[in-house]
Amino acid sequence: MLKAERNRKAGTKEAGFTLLETLVAMAVLLAVGAIVLYGTIQMTRTQGTISNRTEMHTSVRSATELLQQEIGQAGRVSPPLNSTGTAAAVDDFEHGGCRRQRASDGVRRD
Repeated sequence: MLKAERNRKAGTKEAGFTLLETLVAMAVLLAVGAIVLYGTIQMTRTQGTISNRTEMHTSVRSATELLQQEIGQAGRVSPPLNSTGTAAAVDDFEHGGCRRQRASDGVRRD
């Protein structure tokens, strides 16, 4: 005799899950899935924030390096000389920065 026929004759139930057991298992699976989805969404947001900050720091670093280069090059340039052979900026500073220019030749005069 087959096993199923023996169980029927003996009055025992067939093996399987009840509706309640299936619903509980589905609820647990749904809860675990929701937790995993929430974690994935949070991780994606965090990755976006990190990416934006990294890009910002890279831009700031690049701008800082450019400024350092520009300032370094500006320090190497000597100021233009006036007719006496001294730097015009030094003469302006010694005279309080009040120098006049003639409109005709553009040379500064006291």
